[in-house]
Amino acid sequence: MPTLTASKFLQDLKSLNKEDLVQIKGIGEVLADNFIDFINSKRYNILLQEFSNLEQQKKGLNLEIPNFKTIKTSITGKKFVITGTFSKARNELTKILESLGAKSSKSISSQTDFLLAGQKAGLKLEKAKELNVLIIDSKEVFFEKFNIKIDF
Repeated sequence: MPTLTASKFLQDLKSLNKEDLVQIKGIGEVLADNFIDFINSKRYNILLQEFSNLEQQKKGLNLEIPNFKTIKTSITGKKFVITGTFSKARNELTKILESLGAKSSKSISSQTDFLLAGQKAGLKLEKAKELNVLIIDSKEVFFEKFNIKIDF
């Protein structure tokens, strides 16, 4: 199993930005802001330096990284926003998309790849049109675009 030193892990955390963090389930903007403040703090840098010093003395902490199999699909890495009413709950659709490698977001931006639009889609649909985000409004269009069958 691959290993990672604690200082490398802590250093890698510093590369995360607010947008990365809010994409993680359970992390909102307030928590993301607090995390960014902490990893940029003097205290965090001292912690990072202490782990690095211990590693140089061969007393460091190594983390085992499990090997996860990632399913690569035609939507892997694509950012989706879901709006409107569907036969399935939105959180269920989100889980399905994320299990296929997609990223989900609650708001439309210029970085959004696709809007999954159900019935009664409102402001998000209008904003997606303004930003030229590709709109998917049926399971047939989804299948046509990605060759993946999802019932929604």
